[in-house]
Amino acid sequence: ISATSLKAVFTFTGGNMKDLTKSSSTVASNLTINVIVYDNGEPGGGVDQMYYEVKNGATVLYTSTSPGSLNFITKGNIQIHVLGAKAAARPAGSNPVPAEVTKLGISAYPNPFTDKVKFLIESPVSGKASLDIFNVMGQKLHTVYQGYLFAGQKQTIDYHVPSTYKGSLIYTLKVGDQHVNGKVIQIK
Repeated sequence: ISATSLKAVFTFTGGNMKDLTKSSSTVASNLTINVIVYDNGEPGGGVDQMYYEVKNGATVLYTSTSPGSLNFITKGNIQIHVLGAKAAARPAGSNPVPAEVTKLGISAYPNPFTDKVKFLIESPVSGKASLDIFNVMGQKLHTVYQGYLFAGQKQTIDYHVPSTYKGSLIYTLKVGDQHVNGKVIQIK
């Protein structure tokens, strides 16, 4: 991707997936589709690129390439315009998926909690992501999120603590090669 690449990011919600090979029946509904496209110049000036994924909640059902990678468009031409004018070019050397968030962040609330915890994740990088819950002895209890996060994406995850568990919880969020840990305290 060159310094003159123009980028567009789209998120579509409420999508339906149909199996057209066997029937036209709906396989899944209320899906989210994330799309990133780069306009790398006019035909002959650069090869345009695209990435998309289809998600059902936190589960990735389909990606156009390995998560975070961009496909080269072999035919055709992507043109990005903003109100009829070209969008600003991406600065040279910047991340293909620029982040608004500067560091991996997670907050858990309420803290202390009784029977459920809500996690708010903010990721500065794109990559495979997981949120794991451990007891205070370091034993893994659950993986409450596993999927893919885009740079700048915010994700909210509700975790209902099993009624058989009593005590504080340690959580570890990993996105790409970054990770962050935290602790929530249970009260009954």
